[in-house]
Amino acid sequence: MERIRDVQHLDHVPRPCEHFDLIGGTNTGGIIAIMLGRLGMTVDECIRAYRTVAKRVFIPKRNAIITARSNGALSAQIFEEAIKETVREFCTDGECLNRRCNGLSTPPCEHSDLLFREQACTKTVVLALTKDNIDAGPTLFRTYDKSTSLKDCTIWEVARATSAAPTFFKPIKLGREGIEYIDAAFGYNNPCDKLIAEARNAFPGRSNLQILSVGTGLRSVVGMKNTRPSIIEALQKMATSSNEVAAILEDEYGDSGQYFRFNVERGLENITSSDWDQDQDSTISAHTNNYLSQKSRAIDKFVKTFTSGNHPQNGRIWVGEGIGKTQVALQFAYWVNNNLPQYSIFWVPALSEASFKHACTGIVRDLGVQRVREDEDDMGLVRRYLSSREAGPWLYVVDSADDFDLVFGSDSVPGQLCKHFPASDIGTLLLTTRFGRVAQGFTTRRDTIEISQMEAG
Repeated sequence: MERIRDVQHLDHVPRPCEHFDLIGGTNTGGIIAIMLGRLGMTVDECIRAYRTVAKRVFIPKRNAIITARSNGALSAQIFEEAIKETVREFCTDGECLNRRCNGLSTPPCEHSDLLFREQACTKTVVLALTKDNIDAGPTLFRTYDKSTSLKDCTIWEVARATSAAPTFFKPIKLGREGIEYIDAAFGYNNPCDKLIAEARNAFPGRSNLQILSVGTGLRSVVGMKNTRPSIIEALQKMATSSNEVAAILEDEYGDSGQYFRFNVERGLENITSSDWDQDQDSTISAHTNNYLSQKSRAIDKFVKTFTSGNHPQNGRIWVGEGIGKTQVALQFAYWVNNNLPQYSIFWVPALSEASFKHACTGIVRDLGVQRVREDEDDMGLVRRYLSSREAGPWLYVVDSADDFDLVFGSDSVPGQLCKHFPASDIGTLLLTTRFGRVAQGFTTRRDTIEISQMEAG
């Protein structure tokens, strides 16, 4: 991402969710996919968050011995708590975004059970297997899925499912049917072919995919001490299958410039997940940096291809569900926060009247604004205050304004959210929507920027 920043002359290192239409993985890759895709982290934030989780989680239970009926050598409860903390720190709820963007010292986030499904984020996919039928192929947990069986799964539950490697963690029951899931690394340690197929389904009719595959550096077994021989055997097959998938994809895409894989080839053979410490962290970093230095020319080629006119570029967005419009608006909010510190930033979801009211109530509480009339509600209070010079410059983001009747009113929906939008010559109002009709209705109040369709990447 730093190379992309340099090539595109950006003033910040972009987030992967701004450049990729779909991010996926399994096990460690699944956790990272959730951090980068569902939670929209920067690469640096992801590294820091993953290290924090790993240092807490990858410590074997005292006297842990793996047996055929073992619940795992690592604590599932500690893992769940660590992921919940990460979710709270990088919560994408509108009210929490307001607090972070404005640096407000407020009560801690209460959204540790944030749902995995989120149509507005970059499409994120993680894989897991059903424990009782591992030959059935992987289950794909999608942020953009609309089926009912897994609709209530939280971020931490999906992270547990994709990480539930036998001997490490006990399986987790999820969904309406309470099916037990384990990680998909046994047979799908390199899920790239499955994710390519998923991308083709998610973006039908688009053959010019841009694929970046990042390996874990496995060349021989990377396992735990005290592990049964059968598991060692499976891990060996897992490492072999990963290389086989990579070889098949290399043959399929050749020098087309569509497929790039980076995988540390030497130095990580003896790293064990259960011995995470500072020395191991340094070893991984050293070997990875050495590998990337050797692959500098290949990385330059990827960046050049990725940022060329024939592929997705920053600032484009595909008009449809789950396109990441919220992430684009979020990045703009971060830019304003970093470059225009005099601006206050307010994030108001327009998914429903209730979500809009809730956000306004949070703004009133955080700003400590006083009512001038007893019958003045929070929406009217926010509009009045932000429309005054007293409020100073601001950015007001109305996110996911997809319901025309809700925003502008109709015979059946008399309420109009737009009448509560503030107006000021020193304020900026940004509205995100999937529908041109809403954008056109908004042009009488603000200029509309139409963002062109984006190819899958």
